[in-house]
Amino acid sequence: MSILSSYETERRTVRVVTSRRLGWRSAALGLLIVACGGDDPVAVATVSVTPSSATVIVSETSQLAASALDATGGVITGRKVTWSTSNASAATVSAAGLVTGVTPGGVTISATVEGMVGSAAITVAPPPVATVVITPTTPRVVETDTLRLRTVLTVAGGTVVTGRTVVWSSASPATATINSVTGLVTGVSPGTTAITATSEGRSATATLTVTQSLCNIALAKPIVSGVPQIGALAATDCNFGDGTYLDLYSFTLPAQSTLDVTMKSRLFDAYLYIYKVNPTELVKVGENDDEAGVAGTDARLTGSLGAGSYLIVANGFTESATNTVLAAFGAYTVTFTSPYTAPLSAARMFNLTPSAITFDRVAPEQARVILRGLRRQR
Repeated sequence: MSILSSYETERRTVRVVTSRRLGWRSAALGLLIVACGGDDPVAVATVSVTPSSATVIVSETSQLAASALDATGGVITGRKVTWSTSNASAATVSAAGLVTGVTPGGVTISATVEGMVGSAAITVAPPPVATVVITPTTPRVVETDTLRLRTVLTVAGGTVVTGRTVVWSSASPATATINSVTGLVTGVSPGTTAITATSEGRSATATLTVTQSLCNIALAKPIVSGVPQIGALAATDCNFGDGTYLDLYSFTLPAQSTLDVTMKSRLFDAYLYIYKVNPTELVKVGENDDEAGVAGTDARLTGSLGAGSYLIVANGFTESATNTVLAAFGAYTVTFTSPYTAPLSAARMFNLTPSAITFDRVAPEQARVILRGLRRQR
């Protein structure tokens, strides 16, 4: 006797045939399972990696995930994913999709499932700047002079890094300016200003002190007609730029006038200049090395000048055996004679616009070149 039955299970039709023979209290069973039809595994059509792009800091990690998708975009689970990197020197990836930054640069991380590949673009960035320090920490510069400021940049952990962009700024450009790229400071006028250096969102500030230049004409001493001025050239005086030094004296002529200026010294060869002080420039009106054109160590200037404010530059030098100009130090006497000159206060003498004129703040062709690049007569 045979019994035939069937049932559905997991999309298969199973037929069961039972054969039973009775007798002698024994039975025999036979089972025949016949599979009627069936489906193949769903094929992977694409692989999606998320996130599709990311930035990873050197020595830090970022987790990626891969999804296998069928032709309709449905997610297929349980399939093996194999991860790989296009440049292991830039970033590595684990079997679980964990990316580790190695060196700055770009790298492609790929996920492969049954021959289909998905990828993510990874940018490996250097560790960001954590601290900024300005050096020197208490900078000082003389007005009209320059000073290069620098930074020390560190990342987390204290490692010093270089090659990062630093932007510089001055809180008071009227006191000092600074090149925003190079950090070169130029002193403008005496005072203090905050200098800030910024890199990757981190900043540091230092207080810059600008001191008055010894060459500032505001330091010139008023000279009185007929009253000799005894002075001395020293290394602490204004440097002329050719290695020699100078002292400044001021006088004002209320009208056209004749004048006689002499400088005498037994220690060095005296050299005289007279400059007219204009609102924005100094203009040389005379210079002399030897008194009245006779070879010697004294200097003299005579002539007639119009109304205005003037500077006497008392300078001196010596010469080497090869005619090289050398600095001279020691005592001298300057005498100024004019019938129209009287003692004047510094306020009247320098009541100009701008009020602080220095040798380095005047028209280059008329003063900087003349004062900084002497061409002596002898």
